[in-house]
Amino acid sequence: MTIIAQMPGEGNRRHYHPDWNEWWHIVQGEWEWEIDGKTKRIKAGDIVLVEKRRVHKITAVGEKLAIRMAVSRADVEHIYV
Repeated sequence: MTIIAQMPGEGNRRHYHPDWNEWWHIVQGEWEWEIDGKTKRIKAGDIVLVEKRRVHKITAVGEKLAIRMAVSRADVEHIYV
């Protein structure tokens, strides 16, 4: 598990995991999740699952620090697109 805290506008690059289903618990704030080209707004208390091989990008949005708990492993491969 990893805790990730980012300010609005911060996030990661589009990527996927060839062999790993990834999920998150949203602790605070709001996030925009892009999964396979479709965007969804996520808020505190939500749980998000992204199945392996699905391209995704995560960006903090809103007015304050956003925090998410990622459940993963250190050796999970990230393929950037």
